Amino acid sequence: MFKTRLPALSVLVFFIATALFGISCKDQKNIDRIFKSTSNVTVKENKVNIEDYFPGPNFMKILRAENKSINLGQSQRDTLTKWHIENRSQVTTGLRQISALDHKIKYLSQEGASSEQILKQLEEREKVVRKIVVIEMNCRDLLRKTLNTLQWKKLICKYKEEHPFIERTEMMEVMSHVNPVPNYIQALKASIEKLNLSEWQRQKFDEWSDQHHSEMIKWAKNIIALEKEIYEKWFDNDPEEKLLGKFEDIQKLRTNIVTTKTACRNMVKHTLTQEQWGLLTTYTN
Repeated sequence: MFKTRLPALSVLVFFIATALFGISCKDQKNIDRIFKSTSNVTVKENKVNIEDYFPGPNFMKILRAENKSINLGQSQRDTLTKWHIENRSQVTTGLRQISALDHKIKYLSQEGASSEQILKQLEEREKVVRKIVVIEMNCRDLLRKTLNTLQWKKLICKYKEEHPFIERTEMMEVMSHVNPVPNYIQALKASIEKLNLSEWQRQKFDEWSDQHHSEMIKWAKNIIALEKEIYEKWFDNDPEEKLLGKFEDIQKLRTNIVTTKTACRNMVKHTLTQEQWGLLTTYTN
């Protein structure tokens, strides 16, 4: 009964070092301090970072942790530090925007917003993702121009070793990753007794799960497969248009999932009593 799993949605709280702003690249002490600082954008609860939104490599993370072994020259350090100061705040702002849009999509779903309203927010989310992708592509291209062949190979090997692709296999985690809309069927499953569902209601939800479960799983797995392909192709210097095409394919699949989940929301809301629906939304927070 109720085969889909509940997304583990969490509140994303982002931090960034304010020391990155307004610092001259000519000041060597400040350059060293900046270059050693972490590029990771983390949260306290589930330790979510940029990789949860962007499947490609975050090369600057390795450079700041391993710049001695890669043996960067002074002009290289100046070039990369300047890029970091000019661009990293845009990535951080984008991640905050994605977080806010995820919470807005969830809220709109719980409040009964139309599919069009929810998909509009999803489109805004993907625009922000695209901006981050372009920035990270520019970073990759800059590194290939700035580093010599040996340094570039060391960087790739170190990144693959320390930060392999996140292979999500637990379906609850997969569904949480690929869409921000609550999983109402799984919430129903987790609260059957508290909601006091009738036999007719249970049958209705079982029928929905039987009809849509396998399709949802297929879409979710396809997204993970595309993200893995993006991760691997990023090292091969695939051109921007090819990589962006894969992100567009992910957006189409994500749209299918959100549209289906919104239809599921409508069915659940119409099947439950007003009191049951009010109680169910407390289990999807």
